[in-house]
Amino acid sequence: MTLLRWEWENLEINIERLYQDIEELGRIGFEENVGVTRLAYSKAYDDGVNFVKGLMESAGMKTYIDPVGNLIGRIEGNSEKLFL
Repeated sequence: MTLLRWEWENLEINIERLYQDIEELGRIGFEENVGVTRLAYSKAYDDGVNFVKGLMESAGMKTYIDPVGNLIGRIEGNSEKLFL
């Protein structure tokens, strides 16, 4: 097995889209003069999870929710090499 190190300088971030996504997520569960509340398993929580799940899937990730409710996203590789 060959180990490869990720080169961060190859990563490109669309800052405008990132900002818009963070702003949109921040509106989910927002209450004026209170802030953001997304209690576990509430509608706001489910809406937030579904929003992030959609972003992950649009980025090509396969997603699933584990038995305790964690959202997991994964991109399958096409190589036998392991990235650390």
